[in-house]
This record gives sequence, structure tokens and C-alpha cells, in this order.
Amino acid sequence: MGGLLAVYGTSYSQTLIFIAIQFIYRFFTISRRKYLHYFKGNFLAVWFAIVGVFGVNWGLCIFFIAQETEEIDEILRPVMMSSFELNMTDVYYVAASYEIQDDRGRRILNWKVIFMVLNFACILGISLTIIILCICFIHYRMQRVSYSKVYKSVQKQLFRALISQMIIPLILIYVPIICVLILPLFHFKNDASISVPSILISLYPVLEPFAVIMIISVYRNGFYSMFSSAPRNRVAHLDTSGNSVQSGQGA
Repeated sequence: MGGLLAVYGTSYSQTLIFIAIQFIYRFFTISRRKYLHYFKGNFLAVWFAIVGVFGVNWGLCIFFIAQETEEIDEILRPVMMSSFELNMTDVYYVAASYEIQDDRGRRILNWKVIFMVLNFACILGISLTIIILCICFIHYRMQRVSYSKVYKSVQKQLFRALISQMIIPLILIYVPIICVLILPLFHFKNDASISVPSILISLYPVLEPFAVIMIISVYRNGFYSMFSSAPRNRVAHLDTSGNSVQSGQGA
């Protein structure tokens, strides 16, 4: 079971890096199109390798450091019993304590856990920094380029969608795990700290595409038309060169 939990942590870390790489690609698409060849051919293997390295890094930390111990069992036992009516023998978990008790009964820092948390913080920081920088560069580029009125409207919608794709993972992925890493420093014990992060992370794949559908007018109108009895024989086409938007007969 420890291996499965490590795989879960690996997939979580890979999600963080995938999001960052996704923003790099969008930055190249808008501002540095000559670099798009780095997302083709053999270069794709490099991107997947980067994702794999960060994922394995996170997974190994969980497998070797965030292990079940009797001390953590005693910390979680009251929460598991009061909130979920579960015994610790029925639970598999990933957890770590910043302090441990030595042979003399003294509380000392758990340096392995501190290393693990700093490692996680670096991955979170790298991913979030890339996202913020790409957003800033894209916004700067869009402000300096002149578009037609129609294309400018489309670009604004795309930029709002980009912002939503930064805010949603920030709230649903970054903030929960940051809270999980920080709250133990203040000896915070609550069942919400156990269940809420998992729930929020699971909502991310659903909410992100839905936000894009609601922001982009063409997608939004198409979504609404699914629930409308009006005939759907008109299809919107976007001229990506920035000149016009046309409507044509749908099949």
C-alpha cells in the first residue's frame, strides 16, 4: 500500500509540472512561436523526462520518509475514530512529523521530514513561479501588439481563460498541499486537514475545462445550445489570423 501512496504522490507532482509546462507552451504560442519546435519530435521526450524526474522525486520522498510510525498513529488515532470511526489498523496514510522523540524522551527535529518538505516546497515554487512569469509575459506581449477589434475581443477571452487556469489550480492544488505542509508546524489537528485537500484536488480536472467553456464565448454558446430546443445549424468560425469571425452552415 505504501507503494500505491507513493504513486499517488508521484502523479500529484507530475500534475504540478505538467501545468507549468502547459503555460510555457502557451507563452511560446503567443510570444515566441519560433521556439515551438521544442515541443515537437524528440524534444517531447525531454519534457516527459522532466515530468518523470520531478514525479519520481516526490514519490520516493513519500515512500522512504513519509512512512507510518507509532508516534503518528497516536496523533491520528483520535481524529480517525471521532470523524470516521476507523481504527488505525484499518487505515493506510501518508504523514510525517516535524518533531520526533529520541531515546532520552526529548523532542528533536526530524531532519528527514524537513528535507522532504523543503524538497516539496521547491517543486511547488518552481511550478508556480513559471506559471506567474508566463502569465506576466503573455499579458505584456498582448498589450504591445495591435489586433483588430474582433480578434482583440477573442484574445481577451483567451487571456481570461488563461487566468482562470492559473487561479483554479492555485486554489484546488497548490493551496491545499501548502496548508498540509504548514499547519503541522502550529500543531493544528483537524479532520478537515485530512479530507479537504483530497476533495479539492479531485475537483480540478472537472472545474478547469468547465471554466474555459464558460469564458470563451464560442464554447459557451455551444454549451448552452446543447440544452436549447432552437435549431443548431449555425457554426462559429474564428479566423486565427485576427481578422474576423464568421458564421457558416453546420453539417
